Amino acid sequence: MHRLHAALLNWLRAGGSAASDKETLVPFLCGFEFNEQSLLNEKFKLKFTIAQNAQIITLKIPAFNPVEKLVAPPHTSSIRLNIIIATCNFITQELIKNTSNKILIPYSSSEVAAQQIGFDLKPKSGDSCMAVIALNYYTSADGTTGLIDSIKWKPTAIAEAIIF
Repeated sequence: MHRLHAALLNWLRAGGSAASDKETLVPFLCGFEFNEQSLLNEKFKLKFTIAQNAQIITLKIPAFNPVEKLVAPPHTSSIRLNIIIATCNFITQELIKNTSNKILIPYSSSEVAAQQIGFDLKPKSGDSCMAVIALNYYTSADGTTGLIDSIKWKPTAIAEAIIF
């Protein structure tokens, strides 16, 4: 957590708290990797975006081919995409609200349709929103399906971060 703390301090020192743009990207947080042994940007080559419409935050996931965009170990049958969306205010040091969703993706060359997932978080001006993405890999071999527990296959990162 020291690396995340340092990223937040660097952002605040660079004037992050004085953002005047309604949807300012937080470059010090976007792409922050929680597991340095398994980088999300190397395992999942896809760009996520966050948008706000009224009081709903929408995570947009473009259409993709799992075999082309996901790096997976041998015998992977599916990958669970874990999504955590959190809104907070770094100035007042408040967690406003958080929620999560999970998507099970078959690991095949069949295209996964684009998705827009709405989260009712009601951010206010000055609040930050982060989308944390984590992957879990499931393998099938000899008729047995199991979750891979190795740290090398547990990428987790802040995929997108903006200020409202």
